Amino acid sequence: MAVFLPQCIIVKPDSEKKEMEGKWESTLLANLAGVDIIEVYDIPLKLRLTITEENEIVELLNLIEIDEEQSGEVCFCAGSLLLRFKKQSLKIEDISYYYPSRFRWKNGRWPGDAVLTPSSKSRIENWFRQRKLEPTSRTEQCR
Repeated sequence: MAVFLPQCIIVKPDSEKKEMEGKWESTLLANLAGVDIIEVYDIPLKLRLTITEENEIVELLNLIEIDEEQSGEVCFCAGSLLLRFKKQSLKIEDISYYYPSRFRWKNGRWPGDAVLTPSSKSRIENWFRQRKLEPTSRTEQCR
């Protein structure tokens, strides 16, 4: 059963979270192996940036560190940015960024939103800023 909390966040059952224990990052990175394009969109889907340089793709993936203890909730907000990962122009995964500290793997294996560690949060914010992407909170759109 879901429990509604402030800012329209619900808590997923612990059993689903337990199944992914210790696997949040590795599962995502395994699915993104070989990705050669990242497209970054505003929400609603307006393309803001396309990344094809391997070093930039690797840099972003290396910034992702997930605090599994804090992860697992789901917010019904629209999110701030969408990162579309592609391999040879075919979409592999969509990951939504929820400013300031979460990712959601659309149709992925995570049992809820992945909360970034404080250091990862800071480094990813800087990564976005360096590319002139300024994600903002969209919690006002919660339903």
